[in-house]
Amino acid sequence: MFDNLHKSEVSYLECVLAEVEYELTKCVSFWLHKAVDSKNGGLFNMLDEVGGVYDGRKNSWLMGRAVWTLCQLYCDHTQYRTEEILSTAISALTFIETHMLVKDGSGRMFFSVSADGTQPLSIQRKLFGEVFYCLALLGMTRATKEQKYLDRAMTLLATLETWSRGTGEALGLPVETLGPQYIRGALSVKMMILSLCIEAAKVKQSSLQLNADLEEISRVAETAVEEIKQHSKWSDHFQKQVIVENVGSDGEQIENMEGNVINPGHAIELGWFLLDYLENFGKTDSELHKLALEVCIKNFFEIGWDKTCGGLFYFLDCRGFDPEPLEWNMKLWWPHCEALIASLHAWRVSNDNQFLDYFKLTWKYCKEHFVDGVNGEWYGYLDRSGTVVKRQKGCQYKGFFHVPRCLLMTHKQLEKIKNNLENRILVQI
Repeated sequence: MFDNLHKSEVSYLECVLAEVEYELTKCVSFWLHKAVDSKNGGLFNMLDEVGGVYDGRKNSWLMGRAVWTLCQLYCDHTQYRTEEILSTAISALTFIETHMLVKDGSGRMFFSVSADGTQPLSIQRKLFGEVFYCLALLGMTRATKEQKYLDRAMTLLATLETWSRGTGEALGLPVETLGPQYIRGALSVKMMILSLCIEAAKVKQSSLQLNADLEEISRVAETAVEEIKQHSKWSDHFQKQVIVENVGSDGEQIENMEGNVINPGHAIELGWFLLDYLENFGKTDSELHKLALEVCIKNFFEIGWDKTCGGLFYFLDCRGFDPEPLEWNMKLWWPHCEALIASLHAWRVSNDNQFLDYFKLTWKYCKEHFVDGVNGEWYGYLDRSGTVVKRQKGCQYKGFFHVPRCLLMTHKQLEKIKNNLENRILVQI
């Protein structure tokens, strides 16, 4: 592997590895020193440019994601295998279970609560708060090897699968009209179910002592993959296969604005989800491999990258119209994080240097536009030209997740590639 790498490319990868390590250190330091609520537990997520708390509300999406991120750091990077990291994760999970679960037996979660957790502030008719609570439980299982967390995660995963196949009634959606379409037709729901199955498989593989039904996990994952495939549609405008965000409840294409919207960052993220699925479940599926590499990653780098100003568009319309969302041509942090993970993963498994070129392009853009070299963490919201339009580092949907996950996973991929190169050199010697 990588026999066609030039010395300059090897040097480039070594340089990027050092840069990624530096950015990860700054990012983790920013959140640990600024976001941890030592009084009430958990983490704040609404932080300004330098890390000051500008709104004390706490968000269940971001709290669950933060627990998982802390656990991955604890497990996968020796620098962060510390009592501080693990105790912060436990504090955040305790806050979730004490204050963010609706106490009516429904299994639902509040979207946001007050700083001390005593006042629920909002609830969504979506299942993502519960998804990220499940993710947090899986992360905690991996970090502690305690069965109790895995048991709770598996029970919740079963509930989430039921909700994802249902009418939307459990989430408060109108059963006769919007509910079935909203739940069964959304790519995001299927991707989240798949991601939880992948994490559950990784957790089970991390310890033989842990008890989990891998056959059931595999069944749920396979069902999600089959439903995800239904989102692959032909675009006459782009003359390419694309991934649409919404389909009908039976997988059919919807001929309206919602049915024609595509999200380059989401599709590229799906690409590495599918590669991760194939690796962690030991699957050999050439068609799925092609869907991940050629459609999700290559096609969406080609149609999603702004050839004039750089960066990935947030939304596009597969018919070529300007999308309905006003922010469609903005450049957001998380699609670029997904692009870094996906391009490097794709290059590692395919040895196709086109993916390395995508990685170089994205890393350069991130360094020039998202990275805050003074205060740490990355900016999240740019206009089309790449100018920062929102200087806060944390908000309702941006917290301690996408940037550190991206940097940690990129670091791991680069380490694998570096080891492969070093082993090849030793064999040649």
